[in-house]
Amino acid sequence: MNIPWEQLGTIAAFGALGGLAQCAMTGFRLPYCDKKEKAGHSGSFGFIFVGAVAAAVVWCLYGPAASFDTAGKKSFEASIPLLQLASSVLVGFTGGEVLRIEAKKRVLARQTENANKAKSRLTKTLKLAWKDLEDSYHESKGET
Repeated sequence: MNIPWEQLGTIAAFGALGGLAQCAMTGFRLPYCDKKEKAGHSGSFGFIFVGAVAAAVVWCLYGPAASFDTAGKKSFEASIPLLQLASSVLVGFTGGEVLRIEAKKRVLARQTENANKAKSRLTKTLKLAWKDLEDSYHESKGET
């Protein structure tokens, strides 16, 4: 199996650069887990890793490696044009953005769920308070 590891590694490295650029724009963070919201974030490492993987996968699907036969006996001889390196950076950048959006969606879904639970509790409390108020009013009027 003659997998083009050097070319694949180069593409992945440029994808990681795209993930790093995403970190530079959104701010570098360490991984964290928000216990209250029950959601976590992989931090800058996630952006970089996803950028590298996304660029490598896109290169394998749409680049010169798409027609490469891993079981074949031929060696893989392909250069990597500047266009592919630049697109790898772009794919790495957007791969990190997809990760950020997914993390944000999870946090927002959890916040929405918590807000709905709080609304339900508040509604029950208000109904009980209103019932108590009505009962007190009727008692004061002598109506039972």
